[in-house]
Amino acid sequence: SAPFFASPSTPPGAPHRPVDPVAATRPGPSVLLPAPTPTPPRRRGRVAALVVLLLLCVVAVAARVAWRNLRAPTTCEEGAAAACVAAAERYAVGQGVAADPARAAQLFERACDLHDAAACARLGDVLARGRGRDANRAAAAYQRACDAGRLEACASLGRLLADGRGIARDRVRAARLFQKACDGHVVDGCVRLAVALRQGAGAVTNRPQSVRLLTQACRDNNPEGCMELGLTYLRGVGAAIDPVRALPLLERACMGGIGEACRTLGERHEQGRGAAQDAARASDFYRRARDAWRPECTARRAAACLGLADLLAAGRGGAADVPGAAGLYRWVSDLYGERCDRRGGSGCAGLAAMYERGQGVAVDLQRASSLRERACEGGDSEVCVTLGDTYRSGRGVAADPERAAPLYARARSAFVEPCGQGDLARCVALGDLLRDGLGGPPNPAHAIEQYRRVCAAGEQRGCERLGGLLLREGPQHDAARGTSLLQSACDADDTDACVDLGRRRSDAQNAAGAVALFQRACDHGNGQ
Repeated sequence: SAPFFASPSTPPGAPHRPVDPVAATRPGPSVLLPAPTPTPPRRRGRVAALVVLLLLCVVAVAARVAWRNLRAPTTCEEGAAAACVAAAERYAVGQGVAADPARAAQLFERACDLHDAAACARLGDVLARGRGRDANRAAAAYQRACDAGRLEACASLGRLLADGRGIARDRVRAARLFQKACDGHVVDGCVRLAVALRQGAGAVTNRPQSVRLLTQACRDNNPEGCMELGLTYLRGVGAAIDPVRALPLLERACMGGIGEACRTLGERHEQGRGAAQDAARASDFYRRARDAWRPECTARRAAACLGLADLLAAGRGGAADVPGAAGLYRWVSDLYGERCDRRGGSGCAGLAAMYERGQGVAVDLQRASSLRERACEGGDSEVCVTLGDTYRSGRGVAADPERAAPLYARARSAFVEPCGQGDLARCVALGDLLRDGLGGPPNPAHAIEQYRRVCAAGEQRGCERLGGLLLREGPQHDAARGTSLLQSACDADDTDACVDLGRRRSDAQNAAGAVALFQRACDHGNGQ
């Protein structure tokens, strides 16, 4: 038998070899697979270098991404809102690039989407005026800015809603926005709130508060505040008529770039109304009006272009420029036509007025009436009244009282709600329809009620109409009150009041006084 330490794998008859215990535990090559070929040293080095290079690339990319995440973005494409705003401003004004409001709006919108509230407000500004005007998008942009705490955007949104140009008019919401802006010390919001309080447009009429707000705005060097305060004293709306106090306020507004204030001063000095008649001074104010309106006209403000065209055509404030005026009239008519085609309303009404007056177009009263039809159908109740007057009088069209009646009725119904909310202009218009029996049966008592409300608020038009109606329809003891109201209105340059008062004094005993009243009205341009 074999010794106990013999290898079990030793075949019979083979010479015996002692087993090495250490070697026996060392793994050997498989008896089934061939032994692997060793990798040459050079190839192993190349593989290692590629692996290291790949790792370095991965590390470099990761580092670049990390660096981008750590450093603030610097371009609009990277998400830098400030860069988007800077580029947008350049496109908005044409600084170093061709002016492109559409591109400016895109960039402002990108910045707005990056949570830049000021950019949202500027987006609203670009969309609210000029070519490509989009009042609804502008309102949305202003709302975002207002919600984010930009109170000047609240005031701008209020303006859109109060004017109702290209967007549903909402004077109540507008007044709330003006109040919010004014509470945050935004002077423009205070001015607009003061106008709303004076007119009762969307807010309860409060003339004393209106005057206080306008006085403070003017002290804060707000030109529009000075102009509105000047008009308050000039017209006696919410304060006693005081031309001496009014004209310096209008002059401050004019020097602040308000073209309308400059033109008003020019007219006053040209005609000697409440100011010394002075042709040279009038010409200077007209020139300032031209200068104020030019940039506004360039920014596509139709009212400014019309005012400038009127001055150029008449040669006020400088040499007459009939071709230049004609070009502006054509441009405004095209703009109104475009707005009329797209939205109706104010665009059609503005174009109708141009056809009626022959501003840059041939006088065409039939065309004016057709445009006013569209404006009335678009919800402009004041235009319905104008159109009704046209058909009732037959001015430029065939007289058609039956066609006028439903137009007056539509306006009469539309004026009730805003008048009830304190809109004094609508109360005057409603009183006129009730007084004259237009759009329904005459109702003098209700008309007197409307005029009393307006007159009590300090609106001279209401006092003039109340005075005339009291003399015609009121009880005997109201005659003195009616005469007093007419005299006050006439003294405030309400030429209709002067004419009405003159007619009542045209008997032989008061003929001289009547002639003086008629002359005064005639001198101020009243053709009656």
